[in-house]
Amino acid sequence: MRVPGTVTVCSPIALNMSSMMRPARSPLDLAQSFTSSITQKDPSLPADTEMFNLAGDYGNAFFESFHDNNVFSQYLFNYWQYTDYYGTWPGQPIANVPKSLYDKKVQSDWTQKWFEFGTLNLPNAAYANAVHKNGAKSIAMIFYSDNDRGEQTYKDLLEGKRADGTYPVADKLVEIAEYYGFDGYFVNQESDVSADDVPAYQDFMKQIVDQGIYIQWYDSATYPGGGVGYQDMFNGSNSPYVQDTDKGKISDSIFLNYWFSGNMLKDSAAHAESFGIDPKYAVFAGIESGQKKFDSIGSNAGYMNVNLDDTGKPYVSLAALGTDFVSRELGDDKKVYPKYQNQVFDRERRLWTGSSTGEKGTTDIADNYIDDGTSNDGWKGFASQIAECSVVGGSMFSTSFNTGHGLEWRDGGERTSDQQWGNINLQDILPTWQWWIDADSDPLQADFDYGKDYEAVPRFKYTKVGGYEGGDSLVLSGKLSNDNTIRLYKTDLDVAAGSKIDLTYNKLNSDDSKLQLGLILADDPETVVPVDVTDGSAGNGWKTASVDLSQYAGKKIATLGLIVKAGAD
Repeated sequence: MRVPGTVTVCSPIALNMSSMMRPARSPLDLAQSFTSSITQKDPSLPADTEMFNLAGDYGNAFFESFHDNNVFSQYLFNYWQYTDYYGTWPGQPIANVPKSLYDKKVQSDWTQKWFEFGTLNLPNAAYANAVHKNGAKSIAMIFYSDNDRGEQTYKDLLEGKRADGTYPVADKLVEIAEYYGFDGYFVNQESDVSADDVPAYQDFMKQIVDQGIYIQWYDSATYPGGGVGYQDMFNGSNSPYVQDTDKGKISDSIFLNYWFSGNMLKDSAAHAESFGIDPKYAVFAGIESGQKKFDSIGSNAGYMNVNLDDTGKPYVSLAALGTDFVSRELGDDKKVYPKYQNQVFDRERRLWTGSSTGEKGTTDIADNYIDDGTSNDGWKGFASQIAECSVVGGSMFSTSFNTGHGLEWRDGGERTSDQQWGNINLQDILPTWQWWIDADSDPLQADFDYGKDYEAVPRFKYTKVGGYEGGDSLVLSGKLSNDNTIRLYKTDLDVAAGSKIDLTYNKLNSDDSKLQLGLILADDPETVVPVDVTDGSAGNGWKTASVDLSQYAGKKIATLGLIVKAGAD
Protein backbone atom coordinates (compact mmCIF):
# COMPACT_ATOMS: atom_id res chain seq x y z
CA MET A 1 0.00 0.00 0.00
CA ARG A 2 1.41 3.34 -1.00
CA VAL A 3 0.97 6.56 0.93
CA PRO A 4 1.31 9.42 -1.56
CA GLY A 5 0.80 12.22 0.92
CA THR A 6 -0.99 15.24 -0.45
CA VAL A 7 -2.05 16.50 -3.82
CA THR A 8 -3.12 20.14 -3.65
CA VAL A 9 -4.94 21.43 -6.69
CA CYS A 10 -5.89 24.82 -8.04
CA SER A 11 -7.32 24.62 -11.54
CA PRO A 12 -7.74 27.76 -13.61
CA ILE A 13 -9.24 26.50 -16.88
CA ALA A 14 -9.88 29.57 -18.97
CA LEU A 15 -11.84 32.46 -17.52
CA ASN A 16 -11.66 34.14 -14.13
CA MET A 17 -15.24 34.52 -12.90
CA SER A 18 -14.51 36.51 -9.72
CA SER A 19 -16.48 39.76 -9.50
CA MET A 20 -15.64 43.32 -8.54
CA MET A 21 -17.49 44.67 -5.52
CA ARG A 22 -19.44 47.89 -5.80
CA PRO A 23 -20.86 49.38 -2.61
CA ALA A 24 -24.61 48.90 -2.13
CA ARG A 25 -25.36 47.65 -5.66
CA SER A 26 -25.06 44.23 -7.24
CA PRO A 27 -23.52 44.58 -10.71
CA LEU A 28 -23.70 40.91 -11.69
CA ASP A 29 -26.53 39.67 -13.88
CA LEU A 30 -28.28 36.43 -13.00
CA ALA A 31 -26.33 33.47 -14.39
CA GLN A 32 -28.26 30.66 -16.05
CA SER A 33 -28.30 27.49 -13.98
CA PHE A 34 -29.19 24.01 -15.15
CA THR A 35 -29.77 20.51 -13.84
CA SER A 36 -29.01 17.28 -15.67
CA SER A 37 -30.21 13.91 -14.46
CA ILE A 38 -27.48 12.08 -16.39
CA THR A 39 -24.86 13.31 -13.91
CA GLN A 40 -26.98 13.78 -10.76
CA LYS A 41 -25.77 11.99 -7.68
CA ASP A 42 -29.32 10.63 -7.36
CA PRO A 43 -30.69 10.36 -10.94
CA SER A 44 -34.20 9.58 -9.63
CA LEU A 45 -34.48 12.91 -7.78
CA PRO A 46 -36.91 15.34 -9.49
CA ALA A 47 -35.11 18.42 -10.78
CA ASP A 48 -38.09 20.75 -10.28
CA THR A 49 -38.07 20.82 -6.45
CA GLU A 50 -36.76 24.25 -5.41
CA MET A 51 -35.08 25.66 -2.30
CA PHE A 52 -35.70 29.09 -0.74
CA ASN A 53 -32.98 29.93 1.78
CA LEU A 54 -33.38 32.77 4.34
CA ALA A 55 -30.14 33.24 6.25
CA GLY A 56 -27.94 35.78 7.99
CA ASP A 57 -25.09 37.01 5.81
CA TYR A 58 -21.65 36.21 7.20
CA GLY A 59 -23.32 34.42 10.08
CA ASN A 60 -25.29 37.00 12.03
CA ALA A 61 -28.29 38.82 10.67
CA PHE A 62 -27.92 41.98 12.75
CA PHE A 63 -24.27 42.66 13.42
CA GLU A 64 -22.08 41.21 10.68
CA SER A 65 -23.83 42.01 7.42
CA PHE A 66 -21.23 44.25 5.80
CA HIS A 67 -19.98 43.78 2.25
CA ASP A 68 -16.65 42.37 3.43
CA ASN A 69 -14.56 42.24 6.57
CA ASN A 70 -11.08 41.59 7.89
CA VAL A 71 -11.65 38.30 9.68
CA PHE A 72 -11.61 34.66 8.58
CA SER A 73 -14.07 33.46 11.22
CA GLN A 74 -17.31 34.51 9.62
CA TYR A 75 -19.80 32.35 7.82
CA LEU A 76 -19.64 32.24 4.03
CA PHE A 77 -22.32 30.11 2.42
CA ASN A 78 -20.88 27.25 0.33
CA TYR A 79 -23.86 25.31 -1.06
CA TRP A 80 -25.36 27.45 -3.81
CA GLN A 81 -25.90 24.36 -5.98
CA TYR A 82 -28.95 23.52 -3.86
CA THR A 83 -30.32 27.08 -3.70
CA ASP A 84 -32.82 28.73 -6.06
CA TYR A 85 -33.62 31.80 -3.94
CA TYR A 86 -31.48 33.42 -1.27
CA GLY A 87 -32.99 35.98 1.09
CA THR A 88 -30.93 38.13 3.43
CA TRP A 89 -32.27 37.98 6.99
CA PRO A 90 -32.66 40.84 7.58
CA GLY A 91 -30.35 42.79 5.24
CA GLN A 92 -27.36 45.00 5.79
CA PRO A 93 -26.75 48.03 8.04
CA ILE A 94 -28.35 51.24 6.81
CA ALA A 95 -26.07 54.14 5.86
CA ASN A 96 -25.26 56.67 8.60
CA VAL A 97 -26.58 54.53 11.45
CA PRO A 98 -24.08 54.85 14.35
CA LYS A 99 -21.95 51.74 14.67
CA SER A 100 -22.55 51.75 18.42
CA LEU A 101 -26.14 50.69 17.79
CA TYR A 102 -24.80 47.36 16.52
CA ASP A 103 -22.72 46.69 19.61
CA LYS A 104 -24.54 44.06 21.66
CA LYS A 105 -22.40 44.82 24.70
CA VAL A 106 -23.58 48.43 24.70
CA GLN A 107 -27.11 48.04 23.35
CA SER A 108 -28.75 45.40 25.52
CA ASP A 109 -32.15 46.48 24.19
CA TRP A 110 -31.08 46.32 20.51
CA THR A 111 -34.13 44.21 19.53
CA GLN A 112 -36.37 47.22 20.10
CA LYS A 113 -34.36 49.66 17.99
CA TRP A 114 -36.73 49.41 15.06
CA PHE A 115 -35.39 52.24 12.93
CA GLU A 116 -31.99 50.81 12.07
CA PHE A 117 -33.37 47.45 10.97
CA GLY A 118 -36.41 48.86 9.23
CA THR A 119 -39.35 47.21 7.52
CA LEU A 120 -37.56 47.05 4.17
CA ASN A 121 -34.28 45.15 4.26
CA LEU A 122 -32.23 45.19 1.07
CA PRO A 123 -29.91 42.30 0.22
CA ASN A 124 -26.25 42.59 1.05
CA ALA A 125 -24.79 43.56 -2.34
CA ALA A 126 -21.80 41.23 -1.99
CA TYR A 127 -24.09 38.32 -1.26
CA ALA A 128 -26.37 39.37 -4.12
CA ASN A 129 -23.35 39.09 -6.42
CA ALA A 130 -22.64 35.57 -5.17
CA VAL A 131 -26.31 34.63 -5.51
CA HIS A 132 -26.41 35.77 -9.13
CA LYS A 133 -23.04 34.27 -10.01
CA ASN A 134 -24.43 30.91 -8.90
CA GLY A 135 -27.69 31.20 -10.83
CA ALA A 136 -30.06 31.91 -7.93
CA LYS A 137 -32.36 34.86 -7.25
CA SER A 138 -31.53 37.48 -4.63
CA ILE A 139 -34.45 38.41 -2.38
CA ALA A 140 -35.08 41.43 -0.13
CA MET A 141 -37.45 41.36 2.82
CA ILE A 142 -40.52 43.34 3.85
CA PHE A 143 -41.23 42.67 7.52
CA TYR A 144 -44.13 43.89 9.65
CA SER A 145 -44.50 42.67 13.22
CA ASP A 146 -46.08 44.14 16.33
CA ASN A 147 -43.18 42.79 18.39
CA ASP A 148 -40.22 44.52 16.77
CA ARG A 149 -41.27 47.01 14.10
CA GLY A 150 -42.82 49.70 16.28
CA GLU A 151 -45.23 52.11 14.64
CA GLN A 152 -44.33 51.05 11.10
CA THR A 153 -47.21 49.10 9.52
CA TYR A 154 -48.29 47.81 6.12
CA LYS A 155 -50.48 50.93 5.75
CA ASP A 156 -47.35 52.87 4.81
CA LEU A 157 -47.18 50.80 1.63
CA LEU A 158 -50.68 51.81 0.55
CA GLU A 159 -50.20 55.57 0.91
CA GLY A 160 -50.94 57.91 -2.00
CA LYS A 161 -53.16 55.64 -4.04
CA ARG A 162 -53.50 57.14 -7.52
CA ALA A 163 -56.72 57.82 -9.37
CA ASP A 164 -56.06 54.82 -11.63
CA GLY A 165 -55.90 52.54 -8.59
CA THR A 166 -52.12 52.05 -8.57
CA TYR A 167 -49.72 52.65 -5.70
CA PRO A 168 -46.57 54.84 -5.83
CA VAL A 169 -44.74 52.72 -3.25
CA ALA A 170 -45.24 49.59 -5.36
CA ASP A 171 -43.55 51.26 -8.32
CA LYS A 172 -40.79 52.50 -6.05
CA LEU A 173 -40.14 48.96 -4.77
CA VAL A 174 -39.81 47.80 -8.38
CA GLU A 175 -37.42 50.68 -9.08
CA ILE A 176 -35.35 49.85 -5.99
CA ALA A 177 -35.02 46.20 -7.00
CA GLU A 178 -33.97 47.11 -10.52
CA TYR A 179 -31.51 49.77 -9.37
CA TYR A 180 -29.84 47.65 -6.68
CA GLY A 181 -29.84 44.53 -8.81
CA PHE A 182 -31.91 42.06 -6.81
CA ASP A 183 -34.87 39.99 -7.94
CA GLY A 184 -37.73 40.12 -5.48
CA TYR A 185 -39.21 40.42 -2.00
CA PHE A 186 -40.09 38.07 0.83
CA VAL A 187 -43.21 39.53 2.48
CA ASN A 188 -43.33 38.67 6.19
CA GLN A 189 -46.66 40.16 7.26
CA GLU A 190 -46.84 39.11 10.91
CA SER A 191 -49.21 41.78 12.16
CA ASP A 192 -52.92 42.01 11.48
CA VAL A 193 -54.20 43.57 8.28
CA SER A 194 -57.55 45.32 8.41
CA ALA A 195 -60.14 43.31 6.48
CA ASP A 196 -61.02 46.50 4.59
CA ASP A 197 -57.40 46.75 3.39
CA VAL A 198 -56.99 43.16 2.20
CA PRO A 199 -58.16 43.85 -1.39
CA ALA A 200 -55.84 46.88 -1.58
CA TYR A 201 -52.93 44.83 -0.23
CA GLN A 202 -53.57 42.23 -2.94
CA ASP A 203 -53.63 44.92 -5.61
CA PHE A 204 -50.41 46.40 -4.22
CA MET A 205 -48.54 43.08 -4.49
CA LYS A 206 -50.01 42.30 -7.88
CA GLN A 207 -48.74 45.65 -9.18
CA ILE A 208 -45.20 44.58 -8.19
CA VAL A 209 -45.35 41.01 -9.47
CA ASP A 210 -46.90 42.11 -12.78
CA GLN A 211 -43.70 44.07 -13.41
CA GLY A 212 -41.57 40.93 -13.19
CA ILE A 213 -40.45 41.16 -9.57
CA TYR A 214 -40.59 37.88 -7.63
CA ILE A 215 -42.64 37.81 -4.42
CA GLN A 216 -42.87 35.06 -1.82
CA TRP A 217 -45.48 35.45 0.90
CA TYR A 218 -45.11 34.02 4.42
CA ASP A 219 -47.97 31.89 5.72
CA SER A 220 -49.21 34.40 8.31
CA ALA A 221 -51.87 36.77 6.95
CA THR A 222 -55.28 35.18 6.40
CA TYR A 223 -58.01 35.84 3.84
CA PRO A 224 -60.43 37.55 3.84
CA GLY A 225 -60.14 38.82 7.43
CA GLY A 226 -56.45 39.77 7.29
CA GLY A 227 -55.57 38.61 10.80
CA VAL A 228 -52.45 36.61 11.56
CA GLY A 229 -53.26 32.90 11.49
CA TYR A 230 -50.67 30.29 10.52
CA GLN A 231 -52.25 27.64 8.30
CA ASP A 232 -49.26 25.27 7.95
CA MET A 233 -50.60 24.39 4.52
CA PHE A 234 -51.76 26.01 1.29
CA ASN A 235 -55.51 26.44 1.45
CA GLY A 236 -58.33 28.89 0.90
CA SER A 237 -57.29 30.99 3.88
CA ASN A 238 -53.95 31.99 2.35
CA SER A 239 -53.99 31.08 -1.34
CA PRO A 240 -55.66 34.40 -2.38
CA TYR A 241 -52.38 36.09 -1.46
CA VAL A 242 -50.77 33.97 -4.19
CA GLN A 243 -53.55 33.31 -6.69
CA ASP A 244 -56.94 35.03 -6.54
CA THR A 245 -59.86 33.54 -8.44
CA ASP A 246 -60.88 36.97 -9.77
CA LYS A 247 -57.65 38.98 -9.84
CA GLY A 248 -55.28 36.25 -10.97
CA LYS A 249 -51.67 36.07 -9.86
CA ILE A 250 -50.95 38.12 -6.71
CA SER A 251 -47.51 36.72 -5.87
CA ASP A 252 -45.29 33.85 -6.95
CA SER A 253 -45.22 31.57 -3.93
CA ILE A 254 -45.82 30.97 -0.24
CA PHE A 255 -43.49 29.93 2.61
CA LEU A 256 -45.60 27.56 4.71
CA ASN A 257 -45.39 27.77 8.48
CA TYR A 258 -43.58 24.88 10.11
CA TRP A 259 -46.18 22.59 11.69
CA PHE A 260 -47.41 20.52 8.77
CA SER A 261 -48.06 16.84 8.18
CA GLY A 262 -47.63 14.78 5.04
CA ASN A 263 -51.35 14.93 4.29
CA MET A 264 -51.30 18.71 4.68
CA LEU A 265 -48.51 18.98 2.10
CA LYS A 266 -50.28 16.55 -0.21
CA ASP A 267 -53.44 18.66 0.06
CA SER A 268 -51.37 21.83 -0.46
CA ALA A 269 -50.05 20.48 -3.75
CA ALA A 270 -53.56 19.56 -4.83
CA HIS A 271 -54.85 23.03 -3.90
CA ALA A 272 -52.17 24.66 -6.05
CA GLU A 273 -52.99 22.38 -8.95
CA SER A 274 -56.66 23.34 -8.65
CA PHE A 275 -55.61 26.85 -9.72
CA GLY A 276 -53.50 25.50 -12.55
CA ILE A 277 -50.24 26.50 -10.83
CA ASP A 278 -47.23 24.27 -10.24
CA PRO A 279 -46.97 23.30 -6.54
CA LYS A 280 -43.17 23.00 -6.86
CA TYR A 281 -43.06 26.65 -7.97
CA ALA A 282 -45.77 28.07 -5.72
CA VAL A 283 -45.59 26.15 -2.43
CA PHE A 284 -42.57 25.86 -0.11
CA ALA A 285 -42.62 23.75 3.06
CA GLY A 286 -40.86 25.70 5.80
CA ILE A 287 -37.99 24.21 7.80
CA GLU A 288 -37.06 26.12 10.98
CA SER A 289 -33.34 25.40 10.72
CA GLY A 290 -32.19 28.14 13.08
CA GLN A 291 -34.38 26.94 15.92
CA LYS A 292 -34.51 23.15 15.50
CA LYS A 293 -31.12 22.56 13.87
CA PHE A 294 -30.38 18.80 13.81
CA ASP A 295 -32.59 18.19 16.85
CA SER A 296 -34.46 14.89 16.57
CA ILE A 297 -36.95 16.06 19.23
CA GLY A 298 -37.82 19.19 17.24
CA SER A 299 -37.85 16.87 14.24
CA ASN A 300 -36.65 18.97 11.33
CA ALA A 301 -35.77 15.58 9.90
CA GLY A 302 -39.38 14.52 10.37
CA TYR A 303 -40.71 17.62 8.61
CA MET A 304 -38.41 16.89 5.68
CA ASN A 305 -39.51 13.28 5.48
CA VAL A 306 -43.25 13.99 5.41
CA ASN A 307 -42.77 15.97 2.20
CA LEU A 308 -42.27 12.67 0.34
CA ASP A 309 -45.08 10.79 -1.34
CA ASP A 310 -45.36 7.00 -1.57
CA THR A 311 -42.79 6.92 -4.37
CA GLY A 312 -40.28 9.06 -2.47
CA LYS A 313 -40.89 12.20 -4.54
CA PRO A 314 -41.45 15.61 -2.85
CA TYR A 315 -44.97 17.05 -2.84
CA VAL A 316 -43.79 20.66 -2.75
CA SER A 317 -40.56 22.66 -2.64
CA LEU A 318 -38.56 23.51 0.50
CA ALA A 319 -37.79 26.73 2.36
CA ALA A 320 -35.43 27.16 5.29
CA LEU A 321 -34.95 29.91 7.86
CA GLY A 322 -31.65 30.33 9.70
CA THR A 323 -29.32 27.90 7.93
CA ASP A 324 -26.45 30.08 9.19
CA PHE A 325 -26.94 28.40 12.60
CA VAL A 326 -24.07 26.10 11.61
CA SER A 327 -21.82 29.04 12.48
CA ARG A 328 -23.93 31.20 14.78
CA GLU A 329 -24.89 28.45 17.22
CA LEU A 330 -21.28 27.63 18.05
CA GLY A 331 -21.45 30.69 20.32
CA ASP A 332 -19.11 33.67 20.42
CA ASP A 333 -16.67 31.70 22.57
CA LYS A 334 -16.01 29.54 19.52
CA LYS A 335 -17.31 30.99 16.30
CA VAL A 336 -15.10 34.08 16.38
CA TYR A 337 -11.90 32.00 16.47
CA PRO A 338 -10.29 30.46 13.36
CA LYS A 339 -9.48 27.19 15.15
CA TYR A 340 -13.18 26.30 15.35
CA GLN A 341 -14.11 27.01 11.75
CA ASN A 342 -13.53 23.38 10.82
CA GLN A 343 -16.61 22.60 12.93
CA VAL A 344 -18.62 25.15 10.92
CA PHE A 345 -17.51 23.51 7.67
CA ASP A 346 -18.51 20.02 8.90
CA ARG A 347 -21.84 21.22 10.24
CA GLU A 348 -22.73 23.04 7.04
CA ARG A 349 -21.78 20.04 4.91
CA ARG A 350 -23.97 17.87 7.09
CA LEU A 351 -26.90 20.28 6.85
CA TRP A 352 -26.87 20.30 3.06
CA THR A 353 -25.56 16.86 2.08
CA GLY A 354 -26.49 14.76 5.12
CA SER A 355 -22.88 13.94 5.98
CA SER A 356 -20.28 16.01 7.80
CA THR A 357 -17.52 14.29 5.84
CA GLY A 358 -19.26 14.06 2.48
CA GLU A 359 -18.77 10.29 2.39
CA LYS A 360 -20.72 8.56 -0.36
CA GLY A 361 -23.94 6.98 0.91
CA THR A 362 -23.46 8.24 4.47
CA THR A 363 -26.24 10.19 6.18
CA ASP A 364 -26.62 9.85 9.95
CA ILE A 365 -23.27 11.30 10.97
CA ALA A 366 -22.67 12.39 14.56
CA ASP A 367 -18.98 12.65 15.35
CA ASN A 368 -16.63 14.46 17.69
CA TYR A 369 -16.42 17.44 15.36
CA ILE A 370 -20.13 18.32 15.35
CA ASP A 371 -21.10 19.58 18.76
CA ASP A 372 -24.88 19.55 18.29
CA GLY A 373 -25.73 16.95 20.92
CA THR A 374 -27.52 14.61 18.54
CA SER A 375 -26.93 11.09 17.31
CA ASN A 376 -28.62 9.11 14.56
CA ASP A 377 -31.28 11.76 14.20
CA GLY A 378 -32.34 10.89 10.67
CA TRP A 379 -31.25 14.15 9.09
CA LYS A 380 -30.53 13.33 5.43
CA GLY A 381 -29.66 16.81 4.22
CA PHE A 382 -31.45 19.16 1.86
CA ALA A 383 -29.67 17.40 -1.00
CA SER A 384 -31.89 14.39 -0.36
CA GLN A 385 -34.77 16.34 -1.95
CA ILE A 386 -33.05 19.12 -3.94
CA ALA A 387 -31.19 18.14 -7.11
CA GLU A 388 -27.83 19.84 -7.57
CA CYS A 389 -27.66 22.68 -10.11
CA SER A 390 -24.71 24.24 -11.92
CA VAL A 391 -23.81 27.35 -13.89
CA VAL A 392 -20.64 25.91 -15.44
CA GLY A 393 -21.47 26.04 -19.13
CA GLY A 394 -20.33 27.51 -22.43
CA SER A 395 -16.71 27.24 -23.51
CA MET A 396 -14.78 28.78 -20.61
CA PHE A 397 -14.60 28.22 -16.87
CA SER A 398 -12.09 29.01 -14.14
CA THR A 399 -11.81 28.35 -10.44
CA SER A 400 -9.15 28.57 -7.76
CA PHE A 401 -11.50 26.88 -5.26
CA ASN A 402 -11.55 30.16 -3.34
CA THR A 403 -14.27 29.95 -0.68
CA GLY A 404 -14.28 33.71 -0.11
CA HIS A 405 -12.27 34.00 3.11
CA GLY A 406 -8.80 33.19 4.30
CA LEU A 407 -6.07 33.50 6.87
CA GLU A 408 -3.71 34.90 4.23
CA TRP A 409 -3.66 35.87 0.55
CA ARG A 410 -1.54 34.26 -2.13
CA ASP A 411 -0.74 35.24 -5.71
CA GLY A 412 0.82 32.56 -7.90
CA GLY A 413 1.44 30.49 -4.80
CA GLU A 414 3.41 33.25 -3.09
CA ARG A 415 2.12 34.68 0.18
CA THR A 416 1.47 38.37 -0.45
CA SER A 417 -0.54 39.12 2.72
CA ASP A 418 -0.68 37.55 6.16
CA GLN A 419 -3.93 39.31 7.08
CA GLN A 420 -7.25 37.55 7.64
CA TRP A 421 -10.06 38.50 5.28
CA GLY A 422 -13.61 37.63 4.27
CA ASN A 423 -15.38 38.76 1.09
CA ILE A 424 -17.98 36.63 -0.66
CA ASN A 425 -17.49 38.76 -3.78
CA LEU A 426 -14.23 36.86 -4.22
CA GLN A 427 -15.75 33.40 -3.80
CA ASP A 428 -15.28 31.17 -6.85
CA ILE A 429 -17.86 28.77 -8.20
CA LEU A 430 -17.34 25.95 -5.72
CA PRO A 431 -17.50 22.19 -6.43
CA THR A 432 -20.95 20.85 -7.19
CA TRP A 433 -20.34 17.86 -4.95
CA GLN A 434 -18.70 18.09 -1.52
CA TRP A 435 -17.73 15.35 -1.79
CA TRP A 436 -18.24 12.58 -4.37
CA ILE A 437 -15.18 10.33 -4.41
CA ASP A 438 -15.38 6.85 -5.94
CA ALA A 439 -12.84 4.22 -4.90
CA ASP A 440 -12.96 0.46 -4.37
CA SER A 441 -11.92 1.00 -0.74
CA ASP A 442 -10.37 3.61 1.56
CA PRO A 443 -11.25 6.69 -0.53
CA LEU A 444 -9.10 9.79 -0.32
CA GLN A 445 -10.36 12.78 1.65
CA ALA A 446 -10.99 16.25 0.27
CA ASP A 447 -10.70 19.55 2.09
CA PHE A 448 -10.02 23.23 1.51
CA ASP A 449 -6.46 24.06 2.58
CA TYR A 450 -6.19 27.57 4.10
CA GLY A 451 -2.47 27.39 4.85
CA LYS A 452 -0.21 26.62 7.79
CA ASP A 453 -2.23 28.74 10.24
CA TYR A 454 -5.40 26.75 9.55
CA GLU A 455 -6.45 24.11 12.07
CA ALA A 456 -8.17 21.33 10.12
CA VAL A 457 -10.46 18.68 11.56
CA PRO A 458 -8.33 15.96 13.26
CA ARG A 459 -9.27 13.35 10.65
CA PHE A 460 -7.02 15.20 8.15
CA LYS A 461 -3.25 14.63 8.18
CA TYR A 462 -2.14 16.61 5.13
CA THR A 463 0.71 19.13 4.92
CA LYS A 464 -0.77 22.61 4.57
CA VAL A 465 0.50 24.79 1.72
CA GLY A 466 -2.41 27.22 1.35
CA GLY A 467 -3.81 28.62 -1.84
CA TYR A 468 -2.36 29.32 -5.25
CA GLU A 469 -4.63 32.30 -5.93
CA GLY A 470 -6.60 33.75 -3.04
CA GLY A 471 -7.16 32.16 0.34
CA ASP A 472 -7.22 28.40 -0.18
CA SER A 473 -6.83 25.45 -2.51
CA LEU A 474 -8.40 22.03 -2.88
CA VAL A 475 -6.43 19.26 -1.16
CA LEU A 476 -6.76 15.49 -1.66
CA SER A 477 -5.04 13.37 0.97
CA GLY A 478 -4.94 9.89 2.44
CA LYS A 479 -3.64 6.40 1.74
CA LEU A 480 -3.82 5.61 -1.96
CA SER A 481 -4.54 1.87 -2.15
CA ASN A 482 -6.49 2.06 -5.41
CA ASP A 483 -7.65 4.53 -8.05
CA ASN A 484 -9.84 7.40 -6.85
CA THR A 485 -12.26 9.37 -9.03
CA ILE A 486 -13.22 12.76 -7.64
CA ARG A 487 -16.25 14.31 -9.31
CA LEU A 488 -16.05 18.06 -8.84
CA TYR A 489 -18.31 20.00 -11.22
CA LYS A 490 -21.54 19.33 -13.06
CA THR A 491 -20.91 21.08 -16.39
CA ASP A 492 -22.26 21.83 -19.82
CA LEU A 493 -18.95 22.78 -21.42
CA ASP A 494 -18.52 22.87 -25.19
CA VAL A 495 -15.30 21.38 -26.55
CA ALA A 496 -13.91 22.80 -29.80
CA ALA A 497 -10.73 22.29 -31.76
CA GLY A 498 -7.99 23.92 -29.70
CA SER A 499 -9.83 23.63 -26.36
CA LYS A 500 -7.52 22.95 -23.46
CA ILE A 501 -7.46 22.71 -19.71
CA ASP A 502 -4.72 24.25 -17.59
CA LEU A 503 -4.38 22.50 -14.24
CA THR A 504 -2.19 23.94 -11.50
CA TYR A 505 -1.14 21.40 -8.86
CA ASN A 506 1.36 20.74 -6.09
CA LYS A 507 2.34 17.15 -5.35
CA LEU A 508 4.26 16.84 -2.11
CA ASN A 509 6.09 13.54 -2.56
CA SER A 510 7.31 11.24 -5.35
CA ASP A 511 5.79 7.89 -6.22
CA ASP A 512 4.42 6.34 -9.39
CA SER A 513 0.85 7.53 -8.86
CA LYS A 514 -0.63 9.81 -11.51
CA LEU A 515 -3.00 12.76 -11.53
CA GLN A 516 -5.50 12.67 -14.38
CA LEU A 517 -8.49 14.65 -15.49
CA GLY A 518 -11.71 12.70 -15.10
CA LEU A 519 -14.18 13.75 -17.79
CA ILE A 520 -17.72 12.52 -18.31
CA LEU A 521 -19.01 13.34 -21.78
CA ALA A 522 -22.70 14.03 -22.30
CA ASP A 523 -23.01 11.37 -25.03
CA ASP A 524 -21.65 8.64 -22.74
CA PRO A 525 -22.61 9.51 -19.13
CA GLU A 526 -21.70 6.08 -17.74
CA THR A 527 -18.02 6.39 -18.65
CA VAL A 528 -15.33 8.40 -16.88
CA VAL A 529 -12.71 9.35 -19.47
CA PRO A 530 -9.18 9.59 -18.00
CA VAL A 531 -6.88 12.24 -19.49
CA ASP A 532 -3.25 12.17 -18.37
CA VAL A 533 -1.94 15.31 -16.68
CA THR A 534 1.17 14.47 -14.65
CA ASP A 535 3.65 11.76 -13.88
CA GLY A 536 4.41 10.67 -10.32
CA SER A 537 7.21 13.09 -9.60
CA ALA A 538 6.94 15.53 -6.75
CA GLY A 539 5.97 19.04 -7.74
CA ASN A 540 8.65 20.97 -5.83
CA GLY A 541 6.09 23.74 -5.62
CA TRP A 542 3.25 24.64 -7.92
CA LYS A 543 3.26 23.40 -11.51
CA THR A 544 0.82 24.04 -14.35
CA ALA A 545 0.04 21.32 -16.87
CA SER A 546 -1.80 22.09 -20.10
CA VAL A 547 -3.99 19.37 -21.59
CA ASP A 548 -5.22 19.49 -25.19
CA LEU A 549 -8.87 18.41 -25.57
CA SER A 550 -9.09 18.71 -29.37
CA GLN A 551 -9.78 14.98 -29.72
CA TYR A 552 -13.16 15.62 -28.06
CA ALA A 553 -14.12 18.54 -30.33
CA GLY A 554 -17.86 18.75 -30.93
CA LYS A 555 -18.70 17.02 -27.66
CA LYS A 556 -19.91 18.37 -24.33
CA ILE A 557 -18.27 17.78 -20.97
CA ALA A 558 -21.03 16.90 -18.48
CA THR A 559 -18.79 16.37 -15.46
CA LEU A 560 -15.33 17.76 -14.74
CA GLY A 561 -13.26 15.96 -12.14
CA LEU A 562 -9.94 14.40 -11.24
CA ILE A 563 -8.53 10.90 -11.01
CA VAL A 564 -5.71 10.00 -8.66
CA LYS A 565 -4.38 6.80 -10.18
CA ALA A 566 -2.53 4.45 -7.88
CA GLY A 567 0.85 3.07 -8.90
CA ALA A 568 1.94 -0.54 -8.74
CA ASP A 569 2.28 -2.11 -5.29
